[in-house]
Amino acid sequence: MYGTTIPFSTRMTVVRLNNGELWCHSPVELTQALKTEIDTLRFSPPSLFT
Repeated sequence: MYGTTIPFSTRMTVVRLNNGELWCHSPVELTQALKTEIDTLRFSPPSLFT
């Protein structure tokens, strides 16, 4: 299997913790577009449904 790649889809989950911080499960490559989306989450108010 050396020299071969096995493609698989990856999904990152971002969770807001009780203290307001964000936690990333199974992180993927940080692109500028993804960083912008995460920054939007960082500075948005927590959900009313927590």
